[in-house]
This record gives sequence, C-alpha cells and structure tokens, in this order.
Amino acid sequence: MPIAQVQKAIANQANSVTITATLAAPPTDGNLLVLILLFAVKVTEPLSINGVPWTFASYATYGGTSHLYMYYKQASSDLAAITATFEDSRAAILAVAEYSGMAATDPIDRDARAEGTSDVTSLLVPLSAATRNADDLLIVALGHKGHVTAPSWSDSFTAQDDAQTGTGADQIDLQWADRIVAATGTFETTGSWTTARTSGGIIVAFKDVDVISASSRGYVMTSA
Repeated sequence: MPIAQVQKAIANQANSVTITATLAAPPTDGNLLVLILLFAVKVTEPLSINGVPWTFASYATYGGTSHLYMYYKQASSDLAAITATFEDSRAAILAVAEYSGMAATDPIDRDARAEGTSDVTSLLVPLSAATRNADDLLIVALGHKGHVTAPSWSDSFTAQDDAQTGTGADQIDLQWADRIVAATGTFETTGSWTTARTSGGIIVAFKDVDVISASSRGYVMTSA
C-alpha cells in the first residue's frame, strides 16, 4: 500500500491550558497520526493528548525558551477533535496529520533536530544519518520566535501548513512540510522565510507498512 496523506488540521491559541485541532473526519483505525506542538515558553510536555497514549518522536528547543515537539500513534477509535492539555496557560500551535500505508510497530526510521541561537532567515534540518528503509515518509517542522512570512522548503519537501499566534515576546510561528521517498538516502531540507527569527527544527522519517521490526523506540506519554 503506498503512503498517502489522508487529512490534516492546524490550530493556534494565544493563552490557554488546552488547544484543539479538528480533522474533517475521525481517523481510520490503523493509520498513522502525527502531531506537532509548538510552545512560546518552556513546558515539560503536554499533560495529555485526548487522554490516550501518544509516543514521543522528537523535540527541539531554541532561543532559550521555545519548545517544539512531535508525537505519533496508530489510530484506534480516535476522535476527529484532538486536544492537548498542559499545566499552565501558554501560547501554542498544534498541527496533526493522518497517513495511510505506514508501519504500525516501531515506525521511526531516523530523526534529528536543529536548534538555532540567533536570528536568521533560513535553517537547514538534516536527518542524523542515511535512512535504512527505502519507502519513508519524511516530516519536518520549524518553530520560530516571532511571526514569519513566505515560508518555503528545499529538496522536494511539500509545504503543508503554517500558523501564527501570540503577541510580544510570546509570538510564535509553526511551519511544517513532508516528503515521501522511494529509496534510502541522506535527506535534508532548508526552511526559508522573510524577517530574521530565532528558530528550531525537527525532522522524522517514518517507515511504510511493509517494514516489520521487532525493536521498540522512544517512550509512551500517558495521560495525567
């Protein structure tokens, strides 16, 4: 079964202890759900996501305070509305996407992060090493301290969503993209934008459904 994006959603809020992104329809059981969360200031992690376990995939911190996270899970009786809850009111952006044709067990092939320390108008986000699986879904996300315009991606990555929220020091911007590949390789992409910002990025390669792995990776986030 070829990899395909089924649906996606993005939401933002400036000051709350929850944020909800609503898909057009409840996800199909067995499909891969990928969730990206960006916070203006440091949080340990969300307390829960719809009260069910999601697995941590990758994270980046940048500019001293901003935190960017990615999680995943296999869809199983999930609601269309996906809500993350955290301890204190925060400016936050949440993006979620559903993909078919993905491995149900140990789906991550490679991951990496890039953490900026100064204002720039582009950031290179390379995988840590060559992929081990030929058919992979690559997902990359960038978080910015401040709003940006005209985001773009290199190396055949397709822009998916971009959202902004917050004011003053709590201004944040999230952009993300994906790419489906059919051969192993050392993949990377450069995100670019106007107006120099301090930014951070994460990139994760997810395996297709034909890959069978006996190993486990990461940890499971349980609800509070």
